[in-house]
Amino acid sequence: MERGYGVNREMSSAAARAGMVAELQRTVAGLPNAIGAALAAVPREDFLPTEIPVELAYADKPVTLAVGDDGFPLSTASQPTMVAAMLDQLAAEPGDRILEIGTASGYNAALLHHLVGADGRVYSVEIDPSLAAAAETRLRELGLPVDVHVGDGWDGLRAAAPFDRIIATVGVFDLSPRWLDQLREGGTLVAPLWLRPGIELSVRFSKTDGVLVGRSAVHCAFLRLRGEHAGPDSYRSITDTQFATCEGLSAERLDTLRTLLATTPSTEPIPTLPEHWFATLALHDPRAIQVFTLADPVDISFGLLDADQHSLVLIGGDGLRSYGGPSARDELNIALAQMHPIDPAQLTITATPIARPEPSSPDSESTVTIVRRHFRYTIEDRR
Repeated sequence: MERGYGVNREMSSAAARAGMVAELQRTVAGLPNAIGAALAAVPREDFLPTEIPVELAYADKPVTLAVGDDGFPLSTASQPTMVAAMLDQLAAEPGDRILEIGTASGYNAALLHHLVGADGRVYSVEIDPSLAAAAETRLRELGLPVDVHVGDGWDGLRAAAPFDRIIATVGVFDLSPRWLDQLREGGTLVAPLWLRPGIELSVRFSKTDGVLVGRSAVHCAFLRLRGEHAGPDSYRSITDTQFATCEGLSAERLDTLRTLLATTPSTEPIPTLPEHWFATLALHDPRAIQVFTLADPVDISFGLLDADQHSLVLIGGDGLRSYGGPSARDELNIALAQMHPIDPAQLTITATPIARPEPSSPDSESTVTIVRRHFRYTIEDRR
């Protein structure tokens, strides 16, 4: 009986993997055969909690691995579409030396090993000792010689540098200068970069003369890097289940937001919105805000918080809602009327070490500069 169940489960797993790969080949344009082969070869369910059934293991959804005291996930296994897209950006080749920031379940590290082959080497750093130990055990049981290290991924892995490619599987507010130092000239860095609320992009950077130039960017949503370099809180709790993300959401502004949301809004139909409208708004206006619940990923609203004028406007599935004064709604109207929407696929994002002299201010209105502690990010629309 047990043997038969094992055979059936193995057959079910193989069929589910084949179905997942076929779907990814439809949704991820130009997915290389090598990545499809890796996804077909590595059993994802072996890296997930045992209670996850095979059919859910291959659904295009993230799986929570660890949860914090506030109920917010600390670590997840990324959804297969995002895994495939980032591997496509990384473009790992046989023989490469790769550093992964954020081991989590170990699934992505297993895929990387499949891509670099016996002549390559995969190193992975995980801040959570229990996750690292579990991933190392799974990888060893599958006969995959990945070097898993416990530590802060911000530091990279100096002892094994330089690397041909580095991939971060956690969101970052700022790139680590140590990743730049440990990446060979001409090497590739792929990282989910938090630029503004609503603009988290997985960016493929190439190292050129000590500067990182990114010309491949896709929308993503990742848990942030943990540790002292995580950056400011990206998600602020409104209630036990409701969260907000907004640039510079101080305690005072958060109180204003809570007060506004406790009132009854005026509602109206959603106006015609251009594609990427919120990303465009957030890039140019730090008052852009997202409000969402953990229990229902569909329950998310986007808008503008004008805390100084005690005004909030949100657009969600149930329409456009205005709270407090009219200023937020009026300013959103103006922004939409004047908007030239960005396309993440058409952005060039250049990360220059902050110690380098600041270049002259760009003349183009389509160019935005964001300054963080370690890098200066220049975002240009190539259209």
